[in-house]
Amino acid sequence: MDKIRLLLASANYETNVSLRALLEPFHEYKIIGDADNGQKAIEMALHYLPDIVVLSTHLPGIDGLEATQQIVGQAPYIGVILFGAGDPVELMRRSMQAGAGDFLEFPVTGARLRKSITSLFEVKKRQRAHLSENPLVVPRRQPRVISVFSSKGGVGKTLVAVNLAVCLRELTRGDLLLLDLDLQFGNVADMLGLEAKTNIINLLADRGQIEHTELDRYLVAHESGVRVLPAPPEPDQADLVGEEDVRDLLSLFTKTFDYIVIDLPPLFNDVVLTSLERADHLLLITTLEIPTVKNVKGGIDILKRLDFPPEKLHLVINRHNPNRELGVDDVRRYLGVRNLFLIDDNPERVIQSINTGEPLVLQSREAPAARQIAKLADHLIRYDRPGELDRRASGDGKPSFLSRLFGKGAPQDG
Repeated sequence: MDKIRLLLASANYETNVSLRALLEPFHEYKIIGDADNGQKAIEMALHYLPDIVVLSTHLPGIDGLEATQQIVGQAPYIGVILFGAGDPVELMRRSMQAGAGDFLEFPVTGARLRKSITSLFEVKKRQRAHLSENPLVVPRRQPRVISVFSSKGGVGKTLVAVNLAVCLRELTRGDLLLLDLDLQFGNVADMLGLEAKTNIINLLADRGQIEHTELDRYLVAHESGVRVLPAPPEPDQADLVGEEDVRDLLSLFTKTFDYIVIDLPPLFNDVVLTSLERADHLLLITTLEIPTVKNVKGGIDILKRLDFPPEKLHLVINRHNPNRELGVDDVRRYLGVRNLFLIDDNPERVIQSINTGEPLVLQSREAPAARQIAKLADHLIRYDRPGELDRRASGDGKPSFLSRLFGKGAPQDG
């Protein structure tokens, strides 16, 4: 059974902490984030689509009542519970007028809060079932295409793509497709422990006869909720997939999925170039060996000649070891990149993950590499929404959404 996903909003940090203390011991709830002002509460609610938003009537900027109106006006299946101090009768009246499902007098008791959340969740679940009969009233996120690439093979590109996809699904609960376009030697399905009974060739053969609602017949589902379109089983079938095929598939997929993560081959060909045309983000994977970094520098030079937008490029240094002679700062300067992320070297756990077909971020959540991949996913989700970045970006020491997901503080960038 899915947990009830909650967003909390209060101008007072201690209030959010106290609300967490009332909810976190109970496993049926999952707190997906905090907001400290009305605008942030609106943005996070419409992006993450929680089941219930619990927010204070007294928020800076846009107050809780106005925030409630905007949230339920744009996403009526999200439940809102307001709380505040003052005349309870008047605040209840104004809360109901704003569209809230309930009002709680502050300070809030745990039993009253949990009862309100559970009751409103059941009401909204029935409403969502009714609304789902007419998909036009259910807003979708703007689809995002994330390409994972390296101009050098053997750098852990597929490992990053697989674990990133699982994290994006975990953090957003959106519809996510993992597309294996390493057409000769792709092994995405193997790394997820999946039996690929169908693949991209089957889908292309029938593409003129299917609607996006029938796509699941051609996809392989992972237990995390990620759906996979595997590469062909035989290397010589790679030539059966061309740039127009990729363009048509991406056009189809963006009508269905919130996120499309593409694992690309380590070369520049027509399939790769077509994928880059549609990419909202490009993760360029490297390791800290000098030949690899030089190779990746050549890849970046090609991207510049192709006028690929530099703000879409994110360098990921995989298998990072601070004891190696080549330093992160040296690589950053040499490659001239703005966005850089580190994934630590965890060879034993990575090998175990690969051999068992279980993603690292599920098998070894506490491992530094798993937490860093999750942080990368968190960054990509909110890259274009700086107002939604966690408080950890301000360095004030307050817990981040990511640290709560994994139960520990998230590691920092290099």
